[in-house]
Amino acid sequence: MKRWVRDIIYSCVLLVFCAVMWIESNGFVQNLIKVEMPKPTAYAHLWIGLLAALAVLQLIRALKNKPDEELPRIFTPLAIITLGSLVVYVATVRLLGFLLDTFLLMSLLLLSYAAAMKKIDRTNKKKMILQILMYLAIAFVITFAVKYVFTELLSAKLPKGTIFN
Repeated sequence: MKRWVRDIIYSCVLLVFCAVMWIESNGFVQNLIKVEMPKPTAYAHLWIGLLAALAVLQLIRALKNKPDEELPRIFTPLAIITLGSLVVYVATVRLLGFLLDTFLLMSLLLLSYAAAMKKIDRTNKKKMILQILMYLAIAFVITFAVKYVFTELLSAKLPKGTIFN
């Protein structure tokens, strides 16, 4: 894909995103602080406006310069797996709970990236099983390390999940 075509597509998508976010942010309400100050809508509009301005600048630059540079594909199978798994993670974290959902996400991502980097030996079944178990163990450690950081150090409440209740 040519750079200028990609930049036009990105700019248009960003402008649509900004328009939707601008409209949605009009409903932000300030409940905690009773002192008169700029409302949350003002801050949201500031950041959305800046993002829209940058998108317009990118669009103008793409239409003016039209660089013919050919770019590599962005959406490789690994990128699609990563984005898809993150979307599924966000959609299912309340249902499955933080621990199970994070372990499944980390397992999928670690195994996908290891396979893409040819770190899993498929010729030797026993070695392959040990490597998969090692990546699952790493996913387990990462899951509980993240849980510890959020619950103990940051005092955050993580979703417990409703599927097993």
